Amino acid sequence: MLSLVSVYFCPIFRTLFSSSSIYSDIYIYSTTGYNMSMGFTLSQYIHKTKQTKRKFAHDIGFGEATVYKWCNDDVPIPLDQIALLAEYFSDILKEPPNVIIFKFVLQDSTVRAVLASYRRSQQK
Repeated sequence: MLSLVSVYFCPIFRTLFSSSSIYSDIYIYSTTGYNMSMGFTLSQYIHKTKQTKRKFAHDIGFGEATVYKWCNDDVPIPLDQIALLAEYFSDILKEPPNVIIFKFVLQDSTVRAVLASYRRSQQK
């Protein structure tokens, strides 16, 4: 599991922190063993905007089936689409786009593996 300290001191991700609220989110996710997914993160953001998945899909210009597949983790959200999602949610929720991107990207299995490897190297 990731620790708040290993994520914060990792130079790659430290630059993405621009809001203190993300610290508590990462701490909760990493210390409780509660592994979120990209789909769950997307569903949370859709819920925060008080929309249906259908309306969200229409607003963002993706097919309804695509959004449902992303939310159910049937298909991973392509990393190049995450920037579009971040801009969309940033405009509505007034949350910095880099924080939104970070929350999505942190759920990617490759990113988790890189951070775990970094943490192990720091423990030596």
